[in-house]
Amino acid sequence: MYSVKQSGRDGHKLYAFGADTALEQISMASRLRKTLDRGSGLVLHYQPLVNLESGQLVGAEALIRWQDGKRGLTPPDDFIPLAERTGLIGSISDWVIQAACRQASAWRDIGLDLYVSINLPPSYCQPTGMNHLLATANAAGIALDRLVIEVTESALTHASWQAIEPKLAELRKRGLKLAIDDFGTGHSSLGRLDKSWVSILKIDRSFVKDLPDDDHARALVSSVVHLAHSLGLEPIAEGIETERQRHFLLQHGCRVGQGSLFSPPVTAAEIETLCTANDPLARKSA
Repeated sequence: MYSVKQSGRDGHKLYAFGADTALEQISMASRLRKTLDRGSGLVLHYQPLVNLESGQLVGAEALIRWQDGKRGLTPPDDFIPLAERTGLIGSISDWVIQAACRQASAWRDIGLDLYVSINLPPSYCQPTGMNHLLATANAAGIALDRLVIEVTESALTHASWQAIEPKLAELRKRGLKLAIDDFGTGHSSLGRLDKSWVSILKIDRSFVKDLPDDDHARALVSSVVHLAHSLGLEPIAEGIETERQRHFLLQHGCRVGQGSLFSPPVTAAEIETLCTANDPLARKSA
């Protein structure tokens, strides 16, 4: 009934029990809450962030997965929106920060010089959330320069940002970096990038995928890289799949990127193997 109403009323639709039904959403939310209460069932995979010139790993983006008893290993797009609607996103973000800080500490202890990049929702980026991040990093014994916070470009318009900007500026002085994710797909003012707390612009994969043959993609990506450098920011490209894309980005001044050319998201142990191999490109082609 609700589906028909949303599509313009005056119609009909056969009932089908699927993942998008209200009953299934309630069931998923209940299972997710039990997972959080249990303290097990969430895992982090890591996608390497690579020096595009040398092929060496410089960091890893932490990407959450949910080991759901009904659906198996579930990607974030299938449960994070539900977590945001049901008020579970704060607890999930707390867990991600704790797990990522522990992993950064473990990598440091075995001699790996990697930073960990963490995606956070706009609602978490407020003084309480940032204080929790600081306390968690301190408890794990890692410096803030081992962490990057990623927020989407559209998050810059969130009402909480004015209140949190002084705190972010303070944390950046202590080494924490903040990355604007999916840059070019949101609606933020360019003026907001010229702030003391922004460190990195991540170029969205939707722009990188058409490199280097598409004129519009070439102009757009080269412009974003130039903008980042002119503001004293580091550009990082997402979704690099080919050597030609890597070569174009290097030619235009982008030195760090991630994508299937190097590695998909993998376990922490596989990150260590990639680092041992020293050059993920050579390892992949071997």
